[in-house]
Amino acid sequence: MRSAFSVLFAAVLAAAVFAACSAPVAEPAGPPAPPVEEDEGPWRVVEASDGLFGRLEVLEHRGSLALAADGVFQTVFPASPIGIPKGMLLRGGDHAELVPYFRPSARTALLIGLGGGLEARCFALHGIEVTAVEIDPEVVRLARKHFAVSCETVVADGRAFLDGDPRRFDAIVLDAFAGADLPEKLFTREAFEAAERRLEPDGVLAVHLIGRPGHPALRAVARTLAAVFPHAAATRAGIAGELQAIWLFSSAAPLDLGPAARLELDRLGFEGREFFAVDAGASPVLTDARSGLADLARDIAEEHRRLSIQIRRNPPW
Repeated sequence: MRSAFSVLFAAVLAAAVFAACSAPVAEPAGPPAPPVEEDEGPWRVVEASDGLFGRLEVLEHRGSLALAADGVFQTVFPASPIGIPKGMLLRGGDHAELVPYFRPSARTALLIGLGGGLEARCFALHGIEVTAVEIDPEVVRLARKHFAVSCETVVADGRAFLDGDPRRFDAIVLDAFAGADLPEKLFTREAFEAAERRLEPDGVLAVHLIGRPGHPALRAVARTLAAVFPHAAATRAGIAGELQAIWLFSSAAPLDLGPAARLELDRLGFEGREFFAVDAGASPVLTDARSGLADLARDIAEEHRRLSIQIRRNPPW
């Protein structure tokens, strides 16, 4: 049995989740902190600077490279002599990599939230051209410098991009946190309607959450997605009620995995038991006028932050 601690590591291993939130773009409060190279516990701080929402750090431990924002891990690239192969995100609990199996013909994707660009690099392996929207220009700079990000990047507010950019995509991945907090305006009915307008007719919206199956915040997001999209699927990276990475997939077309996709996923270690049903019940539909998601998810955000601090002090590898 995996603990919540180990499951959180699996989640951050493949997460690219920083701050494409709905706050307006602003200059950092002060000049960027100078690059540093120092020892801080078991992690070596390769570079640190001030981002829009707190201190950004590029960290290294035993060959693994990480991006942390305001003390919360956002992306961890594991040490690997073979780089990033297909299936690595799936094995790490980042089920965004299911998108090319749901839609083998997908050729374009929009990422809302760049982080270290792990999902962008993975999608490229599947022949998918990525556009990443990131609100913090300093995150983009660090991602390009330390994590070899080369996809198209747009420094913009994620919600404003959905509302204003006319392009359509085969997939949209919403993987946006501000530290450990969820940016509410990206998880409302109006935001999901804007995403639906940016998708091709059979396009897929993939939404990443850190939480527990059955938690009120998860149920509210699932209920809100169901108010916009007729087809849904959900996956979990952990077991029981522990804190874990959860992905919600939505589309105007059925979300089925064909025999070839299932065979390939099984070979990659994704057996299908990761799927689960979300009982949204009478959960509220989140709207721009009335969301409350931050309050619903407050306990999850606090635990996410605590476990990130544990990983910082005592890495599980």
